Amino acid sequence: MKKKLVIITGISGAGKNTALEVFENQGYFCTDNLPGLVVEDFLRIIEEKDIDKTAISIDIRSKHIFVDLKELLKKIQQNEYFDVRIIFLDSEDQVLVNRYKETRKNHPLSTEFSLLEGIAQERKDMNDIKGIANFIYDTTNTSVKDLKKKILEDFGIEKKDSYHITISSFGYKYGVPIDADNIVDVRFLRNPFYINELREKTGQDSEVYDYVFEDEVTREFYDKYLELITFMVDKYQYEGRDKVAIAVGCTGGKHRSVSVARRLHEDISKLDIDDVFNEYKNIDVIVGGPPCQGFSQKGKRKIMDDPRNYLFKYFFEVVSVVRPKYFVLENVPNILTANNGHFKDEIYSLCSSNGCTLWWYPSKEDYPEC
Repeated sequence: MKKKLVIITGISGAGKNTALEVFENQGYFCTDNLPGLVVEDFLRIIEEKDIDKTAISIDIRSKHIFVDLKELLKKIQQNEYFDVRIIFLDSEDQVLVNRYKETRKNHPLSTEFSLLEGIAQERKDMNDIKGIANFIYDTTNTSVKDLKKKILEDFGIEKKDSYHITISSFGYKYGVPIDADNIVDVRFLRNPFYINELREKTGQDSEVYDYVFEDEVTREFYDKYLELITFMVDKYQYEGRDKVAIAVGCTGGKHRSVSVARRLHEDISKLDIDDVFNEYKNIDVIVGGPPCQGFSQKGKRKIMDDPRNYLFKYFFEVVSVVRPKYFVLENVPNILTANNGHFKDEIYSLCSSNGCTLWWYPSKEDYPEC
């Protein structure tokens, strides 16, 4: 059986790192910015090793060290040991410029050209490569999350529980875990350490766990903290994060932190939309209003880069689970015309996939441009 090889290339700033991350999270052996001169030697090593899935990224710099990148890739495509797929990423100039300004990174050709000149030269040099690619992704109007989803779909990869939440407890007297994304200090909760029969036990023991959660302060804190974490986990997922680490700390990392971490693990494990809305499956109407600020004609707008503008998708997730007779989705009229009707088309698609018939109000007579 041939080994899988994905080659990721394209215009700098269009999302090569994001694409490479998709395959890294799926267990591929990944190498970033591999110089063209060593690609064939690298692949010979892969042939001999027990590595079945490899992904590499190659950028414009390979052409500038006397490598004919097109001929190199065509030669690799004919390699009998590999099932080769080439991804080419592209984006409009203005979007690329904005991304470079936001990240403050230099374009690979910045020593020879200005930013726009470098992008233009790169397009010219990489045009032949685009012609032999198996997949071409224009990320101009594509979020990180949607790009990852599209790649997984095109490569027939079923997203395998790729969102991981790690919950740990720790003791402040031993130091704070440096890999945690979210740290909560529970040293204000009442401490089982001062109860002789509980001192040698841990939060994994029911006596300690019950003692911690019998306190009203603990219960009030935990309800508020769970609400916050639930909100944050949802936003982490929306931004395309594949994992998040939560750390709960007390003095010794034995009683209070373990109890809270244990409860948090139990509750977060239940955070599934089907479970949350299962009890509401007999209702007739759902009414929702995703945020309109990103579409409103008042104030500054970043239509495609405003995460609020995509929250309507979560509304349709609820619709797909509850299956009401009717639903009402309210927003400003500009949601229909924004970005040449991009969001209107998304809404049509989601309605169609859920078997819904859609009526606009105001009607097309009121807004003929819609």
